[in-house]
Amino acid sequence: MAPRQQLDAIYPGSVGEIFAALGQTLAFRRWPRAAEWLPGPVPGPGYRYRCQFGSVLRAGRVVEVIRPVAITFKEVLHDPPCRVSLTLRWRIDPGLSGCTVRLRAQYRLNHAAVLRARHWERRLAQHFRNQFAFLAVNLERMQGERAGGGQRQNVI
Repeated sequence: MAPRQQLDAIYPGSVGEIFAALGQTLAFRRWPRAAEWLPGPVPGPGYRYRCQFGSVLRAGRVVEVIRPVAITFKEVLHDPPCRVSLTLRWRIDPGLSGCTVRLRAQYRLNHAAVLRARHWERRLAQHFRNQFAFLAVNLERMQGERAGGGQRQNVI
């Protein structure tokens, strides 16, 4: 059985706002944030992406998009000689005091990565926590821009 990690957090805002902020968060090193050809904050199913950063190559594809409540994608992290295959499912569930955002991550490690399994488990957990933190930042920024009439406010 493949290792799994599950995280969730509650954010203030509507499902649509949180989905848009999630799209911005997930775009980092995956797809262009404000591309005209995107049908919304995330590309549609079948979209493929590749991004090289340092020695790590991230390649993946969007598997499922249920607007505005879920996105699933599969990606592979190549950090030679290690290879990690991920299936990531993000889901937004409305609640009384905001929305709960859930991430279910399942991954497989190649032989070289298995030898460093604890390292990969920690690294993935940190990456997922960072994505939740950046989701909060993007949501706050979007809500601030909307409250300010879409104009940026300069603070001196």
